[in-house]
Amino acid sequence: MTYVAGVFGTGVPEEVVRLLVRVCSRYTCALGTSSPGGVPNVVPIGYVRFFEGRLLLADFYFTKTRENILRNPRVAVTCWDPETFEGYQLKGRASVDTGRYYEVVAEDFRDKPWKPRAAVVIDVEEVYTVKPGEYGRRVM
Repeated sequence: MTYVAGVFGTGVPEEVVRLLVRVCSRYTCALGTSSPGGVPNVVPIGYVRFFEGRLLLADFYFTKTRENILRNPRVAVTCWDPETFEGYQLKGRASVDTGRYYEVVAEDFRDKPWKPRAAVVIDVEEVYTVKPGEYGRRVM
């Protein structure tokens, strides 16, 4: 089950946050990273949360993803609705946090049997639509 907590006022357009909340509560999104040498890595993500203007992800099993973020912080998150084909790609810089942002993420899993190892904190810099007919249009 995918979990999303969203709040507005993040700088990310409201329609993007609404789509992430609606879609990621039912489907899985994707996180793309790259090694410093340009080797791509894409993993499924099942939790996103907007907090204090940043996009937070839960790190449960990231190994290569964590290595990539630590060495090359440029990332992309893509989420789309397979029924309407509406979707967005968010690009920005990521960091791995085991402090304050981790505590925010961990609180959402307080009553769950699984616990995240860290939070991935993304400062979203750009947002593009991935909807057919509008693909690549910058919305932020």
